[in-house]
Amino acid sequence: MLKKVLFLDFDGVLNPTLNMIALHKMWEVSNKQIKSQDEFGNAFFQYNVDCLYKILEQTKCKIVISSAWRYSGLIKIKQMWVKRGYSNVHDIIDITPFENEIMKHQNIEFYDAICRGTEIDFWLKKNNFTGNYCIVDDCDDMLDSQKDFFVQTDSRVGLLDSDVVKIVEILNR
Repeated sequence: MLKKVLFLDFDGVLNPTLNMIALHKMWEVSNKQIKSQDEFGNAFFQYNVDCLYKILEQTKCKIVISSAWRYSGLIKIKQMWVKRGYSNVHDIIDITPFENEIMKHQNIEFYDAICRGTEIDFWLKKNNFTGNYCIVDDCDDMLDSQKDFFVQTDSRVGLLDSDVVKIVEILNR
């Protein structure tokens, strides 16, 4: 039975803007020898990935991808996870639904009316999830009912050890 879920964004969490800028500059200066991307997209910052490992280790949670990267599909994300040598690919169990699925079920007319929090809420209801969850994202477009389950990162630096403490506390309640 699924007891703990981490809703994970990538850009601004595992892929901070300062890292993207630095890698791009290194790529330019190195005559394109230092890679800033692979076939999946921008390389994640190892410090941020290490912070994710700490969360997984301390909570035994599973991951649902809420990032815009989910548009490439769950299979592609899992392929990236394996190729980049990240944690156990089985830690990733799903992606949040797309706007069109939510619109169809909730009679919403405009994509703009669907925020990240709505996507997560739809996933929770669709999966009858009653365990602990935490949302980690650099944007704060969550529902009011999700504020106690939300940790916002600074998009410039991504997931930090101080965020890990908060996330672990939320998931291990």
